[in-house]
Amino acid sequence: MLFWFNRQKKLEEFLQRSPMSDEEFMNMVRLSGDLFKKAAKCYRSKLGEMFRVPPEKIYPDDSFSELARLGTSDWDILEIVLFLEQILEVELDDTKVPEWNLKTTVGQWIIDLLVRGS
Repeated sequence: MLFWFNRQKKLEEFLQRSPMSDEEFMNMVRLSGDLFKKAAKCYRSKLGEMFRVPPEKIYPDDSFSELARLGTSDWDILEIVLFLEQILEVELDDTKVPEWNLKTTVGQWIIDLLVRGS
């Protein structure tokens, strides 16, 4: 019961955050250009769908572990990669997909992916 309460509290706090536009997200990760904008928008949308939270509440400095602790979804990084391949019309092999761990931030992962994939 306590675990559920803590998880619910974290989710409520997360949902109270100010929304961040895609442009603000791009500025924080220091990316520019139409391709990067499309990638960032699609990436945040997919994360929002997977974690069942509004995409505009996802910030670049959020770690995957923080999102996972919201307890709203089972998720898989491969699902994100396959989605981005389809949207960006590129093939992302193992050398282009950055490794991640629970400390990896949403922003750093997309930067690494886009730099390796370009």
